[in-house]
Amino acid sequence: MTSPLSNSTQKIQQYLRNIPPMTKGQLYLHTTLIATALGLMLLSRLIQKHASHLVEIYYSKGIYPVITRLLSIVSDLFPFSLSEIALLLLAGAGGILLLQKFLHLLLGKETPKEAIKKITLTLLSSLSLLYILFQLIWGLNYLRNRLEYKLDLNLQNISQKDIFHEAQKTAHRLNQLYPYLEVIDIKEVNRQLEQSLEIVLQHIEGIHIPSAKRVKKFQLNFLLDKLGIDGVTFPYFSEAHINTNQLPLEIPFTIAHEKAHLKGYAAEDEASFIGYLACIYAKSNFIRYSGEISLLDAMMSFLNQKQYKKILQTLSPPVRLDYHYIATSNPTPPTPLSSTLDHLQSSLEDKFLKLEGVPHGMNSYEYVVYLVVAYKKKWLPPNSSPQLAP
Repeated sequence: MTSPLSNSTQKIQQYLRNIPPMTKGQLYLHTTLIATALGLMLLSRLIQKHASHLVEIYYSKGIYPVITRLLSIVSDLFPFSLSEIALLLLAGAGGILLLQKFLHLLLGKETPKEAIKKITLTLLSSLSLLYILFQLIWGLNYLRNRLEYKLDLNLQNISQKDIFHEAQKTAHRLNQLYPYLEVIDIKEVNRQLEQSLEIVLQHIEGIHIPSAKRVKKFQLNFLLDKLGIDGVTFPYFSEAHINTNQLPLEIPFTIAHEKAHLKGYAAEDEASFIGYLACIYAKSNFIRYSGEISLLDAMMSFLNQKQYKKILQTLSPPVRLDYHYIATSNPTPPTPLSSTLDHLQSSLEDKFLKLEGVPHGMNSYEYVVYLVVAYKKKWLPPNSSPQLAP
C-alpha cells in the first residue's frame, strides 16, 4: 500500500514528464519578441532625434487619446487597482516557472545549463512583450515634442538668481494662502484637479485628452513606503496610484502629477509642471498650497546656504513647519533592506528614464523648477498669481 505522499510524488513526476520540450515555434516567438523590443529601442532613438513632431501629431494627439479613452472606461469600472492584481499574477507566474525548473533539476529532466537558458529566454521575452506594450500604450509619449519648445521657453537662461526670486514669490504666496486653508477629502481634490487640468491642457495643447478619473490606492501600500514612492502610474490599465501614508498636504500635488502622466506627459519634469499649474489654478486654496509648497521644496535644492536661510526666514512659522515636514518626511524609518531597495529602485528608474530618452534620468524630477521659472518669466506678468479662492 502506497502512502498519499508517494502518490503525490508520482503524479508530479508524471506531470513533469508529460511537459514537452520547447518547440521551434516557441523559440521563434521568444526570439522575435526580444528582437522586436531591441528594434523598437533603436527606432525610438532615431524618432526622438529626427521625428518627435510626428509623434506629437499622430501619436500623442491622435492615437494615444483613443487608447487612453478605451482603457479609462475599463479602469473606472473598478474601485480597486487592476495593476496591483496584474503584478501579483506576474509574480505568481514567475514563482511557478522557477518551481517547475527546480523540480526538473531534481528529477534530472533538465541540466542546470538547460534550465538557466530557458528561464533566461522566458524572462527576456516576457520583459520584451511588456516593453512593446508599454511603448504602444503610453511610452511613445517620451518621444513627443518637449514643452519648453512648444511654449518657447529658454531654460538655458535661467540662473540661480531667477530661481531665488521665484522662491521668494512662492514663499509670499504660501504665507497668503495659509490662513485660508480648508482641508478637503481626496474625492474633492480629484474632482477639482480634473477641472483645472482640463483648463491647463486646453490652454497649452488646445485639445481634450481623456484619462481615467479614479485615483487608486495600493493594498500593498507598504511597498511604496519601502521604496519612498509618493505615487505611481501604470499605463497598461491607465491607472494612477497614490501612497496614502504621505502627508495630507502632499497628496493634491501627487495626484496632479500622476494624472498629468495619464494625460500623456511621460517626462517627470513635464508631469510635475502640468501638475503644478493644475494645482495653482484649482479652486481650493488647499490644492494651491500643495502645489506651491511642492514647488518650493524643489527650488530649495538649487539655492546656496545664504539664500536657503533667507527663504526660511520669509516663511511664516506655520508654513515653515509644513515645509520642514515635507523636506524631512519619510513614512517609515530607513532600514538596511529599505535603503538597498530604494537605491536599487532609483538606479533602475534612472537607467530606464535615460533609455527612454530623458538625458537627466532621475534628476529630471527637479527640472520642473526650470520649466516653472521660465514659464512665469515669459508668460506671466511680474508679481502675478491666481486670486485667492473665496
